[in-house]
Amino acid sequence: RAATKASRSLPRIPCLLLEYPSARFIIYYIHSNGEDLGRAWRFLASLRAQFQVHVFAVEFPGYGLCDGPRCDERGVEENADAGFRFIREVLHWPADGIILMGRSIGCGPAIALASQQEVAGLVLVSPLYSLRELCKDIVGPLSAFIRERYPNSERLRRSRAPLLVIHGCKDSVVPCRHGEMLYEVSPCRKLLVMPPNMGHNADIFDDVNALVLPMLQFFPLPDYYFEDLRVPSWALKPPGARSRADPAEAIEEVENE
Repeated sequence: RAATKASRSLPRIPCLLLEYPSARFIIYYIHSNGEDLGRAWRFLASLRAQFQVHVFAVEFPGYGLCDGPRCDERGVEENADAGFRFIREVLHWPADGIILMGRSIGCGPAIALASQQEVAGLVLVSPLYSLRELCKDIVGPLSAFIRERYPNSERLRRSRAPLLVIHGCKDSVVPCRHGEMLYEVSPCRKLLVMPPNMGHNADIFDDVNALVLPMLQFFPLPDYYFEDLRVPSWALKPPGARSRADPAEAIEEVENE
């Protein structure tokens, strides 16, 4: 199902919900700067099929079907927070059945949520330790004067969620030391995976040792909860609306593999 959140207390934001029968967990995916929900269809469908989970994702302002100019970190975090509230307040899904997954800049709001909520787990793919740390390679000591917009390390210290960090050694956008440094500051049960041939935008399903096996080993997946999601009719996408990618084709292709 494709859904949009609309109620008196929640903003109207394009979201994606892929259901799996009797799944215990929802993976809440917060995408990278180089994605929107249309481009993420195939990956999200693969998450659902591989781990037998519900999958939920929210769009950023100015991306895909979401109106408005390209957003800053505040807009990303506001939409991510609204998505989490939708899962908890509208779908009535328990926090201990939610696994947060962020990729690249999407790791920022995922970490922020994990620092505030008692969730089942946190998965970070190619994360930034901080914006200042990322800028060190470019401007050196001048990075100290850059406003910190992604205080990921500070927030992660407050999280109690089990942590899985995946960061490719061939990442030329965000060096893999960022993933290592975040792994070190986490006080929780944790696992660090550093695929030797993985770049920043690689398909992490290409190598089973990058995502699939670590997820199955670290989290109790798959697991089942014999009560279906109940999505209110007002949240369903209007008939005839269509994203730039055809979800039915993407899901059918994945499920037939």
